[in-house]
Amino acid sequence: MAGCFPDAFVDVLKDKCPPESVHSLVIWTKNPAPLFSHKRLARTLTDYDQLFIHLTVTGMGQSRFEPNVPPPDEVIDRLPQLVKLVGDPLRIRFRFDPIVHLQTEDGAVFCNLDWFEQLASAVA
Repeated sequence: MAGCFPDAFVDVLKDKCPPESVHSLVIWTKNPAPLFSHKRLARTLTDYDQLFIHLTVTGMGQSRFEPNVPPPDEVIDRLPQLVKLVGDPLRIRFRFDPIVHLQTEDGAVFCNLDWFEQLASAVA
């Protein structure tokens, strides 16, 4: 929701999860860019004391499987900003999900598991 519908996310936070009633806000995203670029969302997040990010990177961003997700290197490049946002690298969890192994319509085999080692090293 944060990556694709930041205005709706802010509305939900303001209506149902005001900062004074939230201990920790956990955000699951494949696209962290709006956390910084969307002014209303960025401003709203500063009101929360504890932010925790589940950052999903599958290696399939900008592919036919995740066309609206940024490429993996672009997401990984946001890590320093994310650490600054949440205040502690321990508040960020890397998720490599889903693992895809399939045969496409043209008979080619596709598997994103080859991305795991590279992404895990970059995140570490």
